[in-house]
This record gives sequence, C-alpha cells and structure tokens, in this order.
Amino acid sequence: MAASQPEQAGPAEQHERGPLPEEVAGPLFIPVVLGSIRERRRSYHPARLLAARVEARGHRTQLVDLREMALPMYDERDETDHHPNVLAFQELMQR
Repeated sequence: MAASQPEQAGPAEQHERGPLPEEVAGPLFIPVVLGSIRERRRSYHPARLLAARVEARGHRTQLVDLREMALPMYDERDETDHHPNVLAFQELMQR
C-alpha cells in the first residue's frame, strides 16, 4: 500500500500568512522549564540541548529549574499564591 500524500489546500483555503511574531517584535523569550525535581532526573541534558537550539535560532531563553526555585506545593491558599518564589516564577513566565 502506498503512503498517502498530504492534500494540497484548495483555492478557498489558501491565504497569505500574516507576519510571524519574530518579524513583528524581534526575538522571542522562550523559557525552558525543568519540571522534574527528582534527585536522579534525566531531563537536565535534554533541556540544555533545547535551550541551546532556541538560542541558535536567535531567540532568548532561560533554563528554569523548579528544584532550584523551591516552589511550595500548590494548595490554592493566598499565602501560597503570594510566596516570593511563586511570584518570581510568575514574573519569569510573563517576560
């Protein structure tokens, strides 16, 4: 059985694309988050590789290690929402 070819868009579906974000606002900021806080995690090296590739494409990045941030467990309480490390993480993600 032959592999199917992707269908081409018909005239009604074809349109010019708008400008991409980097064409409008310059380089993007793309944080790479290490989500595992385990002692023997295996995500550190792939995350570094991803961050290097983001930078190689001309964008800005930061490796965000949740283990180093020492975030509290989320429990929907006001004091957790206003924890200094939670506020720092929120600020970083809004850059």
